[in-house]
Amino acid sequence: MAKKSRKVFATTATAALVASAVAPIASSAAGFSDVTKPEYKTAIDALAEAGILNGYENGTFKPENKVTRGEVAKVITLIRHLEEGTKTPFKDVKDGYWSTQYINSLYAAKLVNGYEDGTFKPEGNVTRAEFAKLVVDAYGLTLTNAATPFTDVKAGNWATPYIQTAYANGLIKGVTASKFDPSAPIKRGDLAILLHRADSKFGDVIGNNFPGVELVKATNNTTVEVTFKNEVDAKDVQAAKFSIEGLTVSNAAVKQTDSKTVVLTTSAQEGGKQYTVKSGSATLGKFIGASAVVPSAIKVTTTSLQGVIGKEVTLKAQVTVEEGKSKAGIPVTFNIVNTKSDLNSKIEVEALTDENGVASYSYTRYYDSEDNVTAYATSKSSVNSAGKVYWAKATQLGISEITAGNELANNTKKSYKVTGKANTTYYVAIKENIGVTPDKITNVMVQSHKDNDFVTPYELSTGKDVYATVTTNASGEGSFTVYGSNLSATPVVYLPSSVNTSATDYSYSALALQAEAPTVKFSQMDKLAIKVTAEGVTNSAEYLNTPTTYDGNSIGGRTYSVTVTDKDGKLAPEGTTAYVKFEAGNINGDVYFSTGTANFEKVTEGSIKAITVGKEGKASFRVAGKGATTFVKPTVFLNTAGKTAPVELDKTDVQTVAEVTYFKSPVVTNATLKVTDVYGRTVTSLEAGKDAYFTYQSVDQNGFDYRPNGYNSTGQTTQVVWKPVTQPDGSIVYVQEIVTIPGSTVYEYTLAFDVTSTFGNAKVMDAAGNVLNPSQNAGSTKTYQVKSDATGKAIVRVTSESADTVSVNVTGASNILPTQTASVSFTNSASVPSLYTGVVESFDTVKQTLKFEGKNPISYVGDKVVYRNVNNQPIANADDFAAELGNAAGPVKVTYEVKDGVTTFYIISIGANGGGPVDTGTVGAKALAAAIKAAEDASIKEEDYTAASWKVFADALKEAKGVSDTAPDATKSAAAKKLSDAQTALKTKDAASAPTASAVSTDDKEITITFSSNVTVAAGQKITIDGQEGTVAEVTNDKKVKVSFTTAPTIAGQGTISVTANATETNKAGDFTYQVKFDPAATPKWAVTVTP
Repeated sequence: MAKKSRKVFATTATAALVASAVAPIASSAAGFSDVTKPEYKTAIDALAEAGILNGYENGTFKPENKVTRGEVAKVITLIRHLEEGTKTPFKDVKDGYWSTQYINSLYAAKLVNGYEDGTFKPEGNVTRAEFAKLVVDAYGLTLTNAATPFTDVKAGNWATPYIQTAYANGLIKGVTASKFDPSAPIKRGDLAILLHRADSKFGDVIGNNFPGVELVKATNNTTVEVTFKNEVDAKDVQAAKFSIEGLTVSNAAVKQTDSKTVVLTTSAQEGGKQYTVKSGSATLGKFIGASAVVPSAIKVTTTSLQGVIGKEVTLKAQVTVEEGKSKAGIPVTFNIVNTKSDLNSKIEVEALTDENGVASYSYTRYYDSEDNVTAYATSKSSVNSAGKVYWAKATQLGISEITAGNELANNTKKSYKVTGKANTTYYVAIKENIGVTPDKITNVMVQSHKDNDFVTPYELSTGKDVYATVTTNASGEGSFTVYGSNLSATPVVYLPSSVNTSATDYSYSALALQAEAPTVKFSQMDKLAIKVTAEGVTNSAEYLNTPTTYDGNSIGGRTYSVTVTDKDGKLAPEGTTAYVKFEAGNINGDVYFSTGTANFEKVTEGSIKAITVGKEGKASFRVAGKGATTFVKPTVFLNTAGKTAPVELDKTDVQTVAEVTYFKSPVVTNATLKVTDVYGRTVTSLEAGKDAYFTYQSVDQNGFDYRPNGYNSTGQTTQVVWKPVTQPDGSIVYVQEIVTIPGSTVYEYTLAFDVTSTFGNAKVMDAAGNVLNPSQNAGSTKTYQVKSDATGKAIVRVTSESADTVSVNVTGASNILPTQTASVSFTNSASVPSLYTGVVESFDTVKQTLKFEGKNPISYVGDKVVYRNVNNQPIANADDFAAELGNAAGPVKVTYEVKDGVTTFYIISIGANGGGPVDTGTVGAKALAAAIKAAEDASIKEEDYTAASWKVFADALKEAKGVSDTAPDATKSAAAKKLSDAQTALKTKDAASAPTASAVSTDDKEITITFSSNVTVAAGQKITIDGQEGTVAEVTNDKKVKVSFTTAPTIAGQGTISVTANATETNKAGDFTYQVKFDPAATPKWAVTVTP
């Protein structure tokens, strides 16, 4: 074992287990934010509290991170109190580096060696096997060859004895039940677990293991007992020889009834505080101080336990003390009397309470029996409480869930399975209904076997009882069911006869043999959720005239966006109906409602309007109003639990009250510039020759179209406006119309449309198609003066007969309204723009493309592609969309739209006759596409196959990809078959043999092993022959591997090495194990053979 020392390094500037020389701040046992696994938390918190491990500045520990050799040097140095060492011979361990002093200590303690090249590699990772060896050596454990379940821990490997020893001592576990993974880098969390276990058992930082001492404990507030392993000579015991930091030792004497125990009299201890006892400079042990506080009450919290013979149970008792006094360190005595006193002796033991006032004691029995437990305050036995432990070979009574989950919707039935003695009647109590008054009964319904019905069990403090029963079958199994509404209940199954002396006394006792299920909660569990967002500002614009059409001008108001999801956040399907109610107190004045696609309707108190969810689980509606006292606060709800004919808003419906909206004077200081096609659809590109409409529109504070005010006055009350008229084919024509404007005057503004054409091909017109003359011509940019109409709208119409990009910059209204810019691209006639409507000429189900008449093919599949039929209903997928096209009896008209990253195909119409689109994907084409896909998806590599078979395959793949789309179907079929056959015929190099190997040596200390193909050998391999350990050199892609022994073996023996080989024409690829044999009587002495 490495020499221990009490000397601790003075410098603590750098932290244990850090990722660099810059130390993170220390973290204590308060915990790390990323350490939640119980198996990690206990070890990490304890080592952090002891100052052995620290975390990072952000409060994390990063238990999954790897550990460096320098970091390991520090934790071992600290936890084993290693002495400072002199400078090591390692050339990469520099003076002043944060881990140098710790590496020096490990080297001085003969716990580590460096590498053959004279380095230590402080920043190199430590493997699981290496750390196991370091811990075994650091704690001086005796090596053993005990069996382990790990199939990757091989006999003869250098690390095997250390792994076996660590496993035998309960220090390690595998990454799986059968795998240790010795070569894997150890994680910070796993290092903490191994170190914590080792020190708990064999150390004195976490553990209380000191030479020559069995036990140190406080027996009361002023007495400490130190029990040694050997008898103590009374003449050597003097108070002056003992010290306890923080306490005065006034007397020391050998205990009269035990010559191994020294009794120390101390000053008053602080309950719950840890103290250390020393004799001179030697530490004897640690103990927790006992309190002088006498509790006013004590309660056994483990009133009924089921003990399994040979396994420990833990008794717990909670003390109550006067307010302001500490609960820690109070002595509590557990008196345990067994019903079979001839087999199980009485136990009387004292335990101290923790900081929460809980005293605990763990023990076991080895015979079927019962223990009657009394826990009392050691200093006042009249303060006591009772418990009971039922001992048997197995759990005597159990309850488990048949129906999963403990948060259920109202009146959902939850079933339980009861396991106990065969053909036995047990009783079911509800914990919340024991000892309550009638008005406090939890009305949960419990299935009762004796009543063959559901009842509510209770035991009232006023004297009335109702019981439910469950009876087991011949296999000792039974079941019962519970349900309820808006309540929580805790079922307890118990056996009255285990405590009650009367056969007709079925009342519940906390001491009875019993099993308790988790509390189940029944409540209104909404499966759907609503989120309502009020868009824009609260003070919206009031309407100019009473609203009618949904898209009218100068209506103002505000839009509410609604998102409907399930409880897990999944969007509701299209077509889901939600409702908007205008409740009493949440509406005042003249308020109008529109879904955004239907005309406005007036709503009043109590009005309910339906809205329909569209794409992405969303719906919207708009409100408008007028007047300083007018406001609205809509309630959006789903009719999940209420009346349906007619629909009403009920308390249990899923609902949200939206933000309030007021209606104020319009604020028209903004404008929008939109680019649309002849159908009124927003576009970014159009086919050359088509018209793009640039519309500049003044808008109110919430972005709705609103007539201007405060600009140039015409002094008239009539004006021309551009009125859109929809034609039978859906296109829009703008016509001029004279309208009368309410009020005494009309406001208008003049705008400058700067139109820039990349190639100078743009034609600019007014809304009716009349060519406009520019007021200024600056080459590719021309300026046109355009007046707004009475609604605040100004339109120019732009087209280009050839491919071009046209941008428009609009400025005007004396710079009161903002400048806006937009552009549109005109594509050549063969390209499909981002918004296009046309007749589908054909489609290809192999390439999954669609071709409009006169256009190039486009893909109809992708991550964000949706499809809609002639009724604007969703089509499930691309295959169903193609089927719609293929089944059409006549021409199919489709709109293609790319918007906000989503591509949508709308089937606008399907002709009744004349023939539909043709699927150009054929049998041969499909087979060829499938063969190419199979070859590319196989992820096969040339180096894994023989050269001849690979060439045939590669040529076939190249030929398949080169087949023209217009090639005959037979040609495609032949190419597909050729490729498939070539792929099937690929011959792997694995069919060849493993690499062969031979060994030569001139002095038996250095052996050169030569393989028939290049191999790779991982660093750190060792081989032991004749008790001599050899180091296998790290090799990367080379045929020669060297093994070096410090002392040459002299007796015949063998060991193993592992290599990874690449495939060649004659050797297969893979991981191989070779036996390296030494026989001094043989010629040659060294031989290497592959392990089958």
